[in-house]
Amino acid sequence: MESKKVKRAKLNRNNFVHAITPEQIEEFAHMSPRDRLRWLEEANAFINKAVGLKARAEWDERFKVFL
Repeated sequence: MESKKVKRAKLNRNNFVHAITPEQIEEFAHMSPRDRLRWLEEANAFINKAVGLKARAEWDERFKVFL
């Protein structure tokens, strides 16, 4: 089978949209501090895996220390 090279578009922070419902805000407001931190850590890990640290460092200079 022939290997195909996939061309990726340059990531742009304007390409991402995430809508938050009032119900989700209410649910977050009632979480314990430990659960909020766990949620934040999981979201952060997902973003790093999906976008990559290099692209994330281009958007946010705080992540350049991880490169």
